[in-house]
Amino acid sequence: MEHRSILVTLTVRREGDLYVSECVQLGTASCGASPQEALDNIREATLLYLNTLEELGICEETLAQRGVPLFAEQSDPQPLHIPSGVDAYASVLPLDCVTA
Repeated sequence: MEHRSILVTLTVRREGDLYVSECVQLGTASCGASPQEALDNIREATLLYLNTLEELGICEETLAQRGVPLFAEQSDPQPLHIPSGVDAYASVLPLDCVTA
C-alpha cells in the first residue's frame, strides 16, 4: 500500500470559556480548554472520522466528494485558503485508507 496524506485546514476560535475547533474540509469539530488542546482534539477527531470512513469502505469516495486531494508523501501540497477571523492551521494527516 502506498502511503498518502491529505492537507486540511483546522480552525480554532474562542466561544465563551472554550476554544472550538473545526476541520474546514471534512466538517469534523471538537473543543478544548486551550487553543492547543482544541487543536489536538480536532486532529484526533478527524483521524477517527477517517478511520471510520476506511472501515465503511468509503474513504476515497468521501474525500473525492468533498474535494480533498490526496498527496503521495513526496508531493508538494497546494496553497491553503484560510478563512478570515479565526486562527487557522495547516495539518497534513496520514491516510492509510487509500490504496494506490
